[in-house]
Amino acid sequence: MPDLIISDQVFEHIPNTSKMLEAFAQKISPNSIFVIGVPSLELLLKHQNFHMIIHEHVNYFSQGSLTKLFNVANQNFVRLTSKLLTLPHGGVLVQSFRLGEGRGRAESQNTLDALPDFDKNFSLYKQQLKIVRKYMEGLTNKDSVYGFGASYLTANLAYFMESDFSFLEGIIDET
Repeated sequence: MPDLIISDQVFEHIPNTSKMLEAFAQKISPNSIFVIGVPSLELLLKHQNFHMIIHEHVNYFSQGSLTKLFNVANQNFVRLTSKLLTLPHGGVLVQSFRLGEGRGRAESQNTLDALPDFDKNFSLYKQQLKIVRKYMEGLTNKDSVYGFGASYLTANLAYFMESDFSFLEGIIDET
């Protein structure tokens, strides 16, 4: 039985996380620690990082929803820690759990303080992208415009900007 299970940037890609956790719960001991790192829905909303909504992610987690996921998988998981780590392009939610030996369910309160402002923040995000698009489209032919970096976000930005990026001469990226 493993003493430590670390899952970093995995759960957002797994369609049936409950089934996976149920299988893990049968193979670990009460001393096993499960550490999870996922993109933070709270920080995505708080910092208006809507461009970080990536098509490869089938799940997004808040502190409450990740805890609730562990409650669904096994009634005895106890949350040990919960941290939000802000990064330049969003943030990560890190939580740790272990089996609670009958001590009850992990607390799963909803901590999405930014959710009531979602519509306002998303509208502001779209307005900012529209301003950038209009500026870029208004440049003359003598101006050469290149995109730089973050090529994995190009499709998301193009979608939210409602542009085909034809104003770009090219995109410079080492990847």
